[in-house]
Amino acid sequence: MVDFYSTVKLVETPLTSETSPLVLRPVVESECMESTILTTGNLITQIIPVTKWIHSQRRSVIDTYDTTMQTINEYEEKQKESLRSKTQYLKDNVFTDSHENNEYLAPTCVAGLGAFLTGTVITRKPVGLSPLSSMPPRTTATKILQSFPSRIVTPWLLVAAAFSMGTPIAFSNATGIASDRWLPAEFVESVRSTYSSIYEAVCTTPRKNMKELVDVTLPGMIKSARESCQDMLDI
Repeated sequence: MVDFYSTVKLVETPLTSETSPLVLRPVVESECMESTILTTGNLITQIIPVTKWIHSQRRSVIDTYDTTMQTINEYEEKQKESLRSKTQYLKDNVFTDSHENNEYLAPTCVAGLGAFLTGTVITRKPVGLSPLSSMPPRTTATKILQSFPSRIVTPWLLVAAAFSMGTPIAFSNATGIASDRWLPAEFVESVRSTYSSIYEAVCTTPRKNMKELVDVTLPGMIKSARESCQDMLDI
């Protein structure tokens, strides 16, 4: 007999017309049917093959549920471990400056969102105008700015500019990791040399010239003017 009532003590009571008048004789004499009286007085009559089949199906459902829940739990644990690993990697390699993280990271994220939205707005083509409506002709710069590649690249360039100014240390770490991992070394070196040349021509050289003008040329001119004035006064 399959025990579905393991928590209830079964009583093996002979089933006769005196002990259980509700049980028919064919049920008592049948080999595929079994009746049991529980201690509570309830009479349980079951068909043994059906009971075994139900028990096997119930056991199969329970095993499937246990296996599924175990798989789900293992997957969740792997995802949590992966998230913890990635978070720790970012802390160790990208967001390395605690002062920058505490003071400037949140405002820079807000500024980056604003920069992205600004980029999507300035590269968006005008809509809602009929072909007959009067509008100024589009210039070459406008066509380039509103082209499909520009609509994809410009918002992200503005985001990069916001993070490069707001969190320069984290931005430098992130770009260094990205360039070392996904870009060829020759390309990275070429870009860096080109950037250095442009920065030298646009920023460093004018700054040096201005410094030389202020520190050397301008004092010399003032000295010459003073000497000329002094010579004139001496005459």
